[in-house]
Amino acid sequence: MNQNRYAGPFSGMVIFLVGSTIGGILALLAGTDEKGETRPLVKKRIKFTKTRLAEGAEWATETVQELAETVPANIQKIYTNAVKILKEKVAAAKKALGRVDRDKYTTLVNEVVAGMKQAGKVTGTQVGMLKDYLMQDYALLTTPAVKPKAKRRPRKTAN
Repeated sequence: MNQNRYAGPFSGMVIFLVGSTIGGILALLAGTDEKGETRPLVKKRIKFTKTRLAEGAEWATETVQELAETVPANIQKIYTNAVKILKEKVAAAKKALGRVDRDKYTTLVNEVVAGMKQAGKVTGTQVGMLKDYLMQDYALLTTPAVKPKAKRRPRKTAN
């Protein structure tokens, strides 16, 4: 029967680290500096660290909120500009081809987004959002705003 309970390869190391940690904590709490003020000094440092962490968390929260408010405004401006360019391209394609199917529309969207990315107006993460928004507008941008009037059939006259 095996009498060694701690047969793992790191078992001795774990026991050593746990013992060292406990010993370090006890030394801090029981020890004193030249003036006998180790505990108050440790408490002061812990309080200072907590305060700095709270300030850092508050700053991070404010920064994220500011960015969250700024990004939708920026993407809205970019989207409006992209729609304007895309409308012009769709109109030109309709004039040349007669109609714009989904594949041609996708090609036009990719051209507009690539042009905006090349000009530095959109970042990598905004590219995907912009493509999604523009693709959702397919039906809106490819159908005429006013439907053409239907041709009237001549009335049949009674003979």
